[in-house]
Amino acid sequence: MADSEEIKKTSARNVAIAAADDFGWGKIIKASEIFRLRPVAKKDVGLAASKLFNLMLGVAAVGKFEDKLYSIAKRDIRRSHKGNERIDDIVLELQTTIYTAPVLSPRGKKAVFRAALVSSTITEDDISDNSLIYFRLPPDLLRIYDRDTQYSELHGPTLVKFDSQYALRLYEIGRMMAKREHPRMRVTPEELRDMLRVPESSYRNNWDGLYKKALLVAVNEVNHTAEDFLVQVPENEIRRSGRKVMSLLIQFMKKSPAQQEAARKEAAASEVGRRVRRNGTAEVVVDEPERLTADDLPFMSDIPLSRENVRDAEPPPKFKKPKSPAAKATPSKGPQPKAAVKAAKAEPAGPLVMDMLASDYLDTLDDDSLSDWHAIAVDNGAPSDTPILPTMTWARWVVDELDKAGRLGR
Repeated sequence: MADSEEIKKTSARNVAIAAADDFGWGKIIKASEIFRLRPVAKKDVGLAASKLFNLMLGVAAVGKFEDKLYSIAKRDIRRSHKGNERIDDIVLELQTTIYTAPVLSPRGKKAVFRAALVSSTITEDDISDNSLIYFRLPPDLLRIYDRDTQYSELHGPTLVKFDSQYALRLYEIGRMMAKREHPRMRVTPEELRDMLRVPESSYRNNWDGLYKKALLVAVNEVNHTAEDFLVQVPENEIRRSGRKVMSLLIQFMKKSPAQQEAARKEAAASEVGRRVRRNGTAEVVVDEPERLTADDLPFMSDIPLSRENVRDAEPPPKFKKPKSPAAKATPSKGPQPKAAVKAAKAEPAGPLVMDMLASDYLDTLDDDSLSDWHAIAVDNGAPSDTPILPTMTWARWVVDELDKAGRLGR
């Protein structure tokens, strides 16, 4: 009986309610069982939807997880875009993505649980900052908080700053691991994929891509953004069998006072240039326009897309690999034919460089950037059934627009 009472006191529900009373949305408690939910269709919700769901958990904690209709202002949902156009899509994503987990049935038999993260919503048509979205969380999801004693303490102002879904996932796990006596975990590449929710189509049988473009990018962002811990992936702890990676060690370490102070300053700093500061490439420029490289293109959502460019743009010119030059012949005397002079001209370098940057842009896109790209395109007049994967045409148009504005560094 005493053990049962102790578990009840330390349940995720009670901890979340106490945190909400003391900190409001400043501290959001996420039950560990929620981390074990897996999307049925093998595709998780995007970054914006993940952030919104965490905020919804914070709202529900303030309301003591009662089974009722909650509300959240649209201004609290918006992150970097100025309008409310995408909010309906984000909410719908939470309602239509079905998650599953192994459970015991009411009769005590092995069973499968399936549910969306949000059961119902009411969205006000008003687009003002004070317009509200009402939502109800599934009762079965709320009951997780009654029985779960493991949880992650998320810092609300921090979680909304992440630019990558992988980084947000790593941050959520790190906040749960960092308080443990032995804050480390050894995982296989497949477990790493599952932990970060890397899509099935990304980096399959590609350890180098998974390691550098998913894990290390997430580690870099978490270490720059998280308020009190950092992530380490020791190179000498990566175990291999021949060339195949078998497992790796991920450590969650407490930041030093100086590192914590740097994180607090970053949290208070402007969001403009955060990615540049994180990558250590910030420079002080006086009276010069911001110059960007292809690595920055996925985040150029402030560039307007026009109907003409989205729908009717012609593919960029294709360049053939130049043939090896033929052996030089002894020039004949007299004037050379015009055709020979024309053939001797070199291929213009400008368009080829732009094509290369456009190709780099496509390579750097992750799932969340693709989702942002698609939404921006639709908001600016593209058909709603526009494929979510941007084509080389779109990528080339973006770099051309940046170049015209003098904002593209080559």
